Amino acid sequence: MIGALPRRHRLVVASLRGLAVATLVACAVALAWPGEQGSGVGAWLASGVAAISAVLCLTRAALDRQERAAWLCMGAGLACFEAGNVVWLTWIIHLDPQPFPSVVDALFVAFYPFAYATLVLLVRRRVTQFHRSLWLDGVIGGLGAAAIGAALAFQTIVDATGGAPASAVATNLAYPIGDLLLLVLVVGVVALMGWRPGRAWWLLAAGFVLFALADTLYLFRVANSTYAPGTWLELVWPAATLIIGLAAWSSPRAGHPVRMEGWTVLVVPSLFAVSSLGILLLDHFTRISTLAAGLATGCLLACVVRTVAAFLEVRSLSDSRRQAHTDDLTGLGNRRLLHSEMNAALKPGGKPQKLALLVVDLDRFKEINDAFGHEIGDRLLRLVGPRLERALIPGDVLVRLGADEFAVLVREADVHRAAEVATRLLSVLDTPFTLEGVALHIDASIGIAVYPDHAADGAELLQRADIAMYQAKEARTGWHLYDAEPTEYGRGRLQLIEDLRAALTTDQLVLHYQPKVDAASRQVVGVEALVRWQHPTQGLLYPDTFLPVAEQTRLMRSLASAVLQMALEQAAAWRNAGRHLAVAVNLSVANLLDAHLPLEVARLLTSFHLPPTALELEITESTLMIDPVRSKEVLEALRGLGVRLAVDDYGTGYSSLAYLRELAVDELKLDKSFVIPMLENPDAAAIVRSTVDLAHALGLRMVAEGVESEEHLLELARLGCDVAQGYHISRPVPAAQLDEWLRVAPAPSSSATHPTW
Repeated sequence: MIGALPRRHRLVVASLRGLAVATLVACAVALAWPGEQGSGVGAWLASGVAAISAVLCLTRAALDRQERAAWLCMGAGLACFEAGNVVWLTWIIHLDPQPFPSVVDALFVAFYPFAYATLVLLVRRRVTQFHRSLWLDGVIGGLGAAAIGAALAFQTIVDATGGAPASAVATNLAYPIGDLLLLVLVVGVVALMGWRPGRAWWLLAAGFVLFALADTLYLFRVANSTYAPGTWLELVWPAATLIIGLAAWSSPRAGHPVRMEGWTVLVVPSLFAVSSLGILLLDHFTRISTLAAGLATGCLLACVVRTVAAFLEVRSLSDSRRQAHTDDLTGLGNRRLLHSEMNAALKPGGKPQKLALLVVDLDRFKEINDAFGHEIGDRLLRLVGPRLERALIPGDVLVRLGADEFAVLVREADVHRAAEVATRLLSVLDTPFTLEGVALHIDASIGIAVYPDHAADGAELLQRADIAMYQAKEARTGWHLYDAEPTEYGRGRLQLIEDLRAALTTDQLVLHYQPKVDAASRQVVGVEALVRWQHPTQGLLYPDTFLPVAEQTRLMRSLASAVLQMALEQAAAWRNAGRHLAVAVNLSVANLLDAHLPLEVARLLTSFHLPPTALELEITESTLMIDPVRSKEVLEALRGLGVRLAVDDYGTGYSSLAYLRELAVDELKLDKSFVIPMLENPDAAAIVRSTVDLAHALGLRMVAEGVESEEHLLELARLGCDVAQGYHISRPVPAAQLDEWLRVAPAPSSSATHPTW
């Protein structure tokens, strides 16, 4: 606190503290030569210590706005005490007989309410939250300390006041009662601070306890007619006031954290409980005041309440721990429980167990959510958990990691046992689940990693099992054991996933555009948008590097949204510049099964003020056949918007002609594997020719990919192919470079021949 004050204020405070200490020392020396009836130099010096301490507290109140009320009360209390000293030394001591009670007693007793208020205000300011146990510890400590004080001195003082006037009895009792209450508050506050309040609180508590001790000893001696002025007892009051004044400038930390841990926090309350029990037992052998017995009884009752509260807290903590380790949806354990179990099995110092971890991911669960809604998906997940538990034995730990991903921890398991568990898990999922009258078949992909064969700790074990799960998903083998040899599924792949997540939010994705031209007139009829990733460290990455990762990590929806946004934004820019170019964008499996895709497309077309014909969506045959029913629903919704649809890489899949007719697509794009060899291979030429005829028979536009020479272009035009696309015309280039290409490209011609571009 002092360090934060201006230099002149720090000098004042330091001077006051030094003066107070010097005065107390002088008082101690002067007590060796006391004046008559204690009114000598020592008594005045003791009074001076109290005055300086009051000034210290009032100075703190003046300079510290936050704790002004507390230290103003303390300064006022010390000022009352000092006023009592002055009145006693200047007036009452010279009267014969000396009145009792007098105004001096009123001033001395006034110290207590101010001291109580100081404690309450400081506690409210510096400790913002109290645990229920701390309140009870405070009550136990206060009642126990008061019981001890009452047992030691109270009855003696009461006996000594027998036969005195009522005012004298009340005054004599006011001091011990005030001291007992002060003791209760001091011990209670220290308990509330967790029995570790810090230096400032210890000083303040010590000052108040010294006050109570000095008063108690004084009244005890007076009651036994053994009091004599000028003894060491006269030094206790000024020492108490000095300690309080020093406490005012030893600021405790605001909001002092109280940590309840271990058995140490129970030591002090237990001692007070034992002492209270001892007081009640002592009452059977000697006379103990009713007040002491009542306080001891209250302390023991508070201990009973504290025990009940501790039991409730332990039960609450147990419930909280269970809830913290439980998945809210399924009631299974969660990721936190899995880590806890792995850490317990692999704890340092103990013999580590051989562990197998299986990560189970449900295949195509997103399709169920999209088709039936998340409520049905959640109900399905609640059914999957008990089904998986059938394949396990006691001791195996099943948890839900999140979404549609589960994990199984198998103790004392090698690779062979882990494989057996994986086989059983897949087997119990074979039976369909029935929801809303619909039988749902659920497949899963399971990744297996074994400690210590594949990992050195729990975190690495989970990472390796997750990698193996993606390997199983891509290979469609059901389960896969982690391959310890470095592969693309290692750390580099995980880093690529995180980099891709960042790329989707930091504009790292870029589009290159490849023109599509009329095979006969060479007129540009559109462009195909092809995504690239401008990686910050690896340079320009092509789709085959990151699209599979996007598919497996469910980032494809976000990626497709970003590509559509950029492609339509560029189409709008070209349209504003007078170039009416349709932009083609490729769709993946995840996109085609996304029921929200038509809404997203409609929103983007509206936001860029583009007609539906400005966009063409390309789908591969293999994509169409993964889920023909869902694909048809999404494509019909897109077709309803007026968006053109094309089947990309035609000839490499297994779609039937009837299905093509039902989908009502607009365009077939013949795969380049047939176009490139058509000039030398008669079979390839026949396929191209028949596909052109088929497309025209179905009323579709025919597009040939892989046009790499002028001869290819001329032959395609001769066969009646509508549109051509390939490196001979142009490689995929950025939009700015395509603009330059369009400016220097030759004008359309009706001639069948045309120079090479």
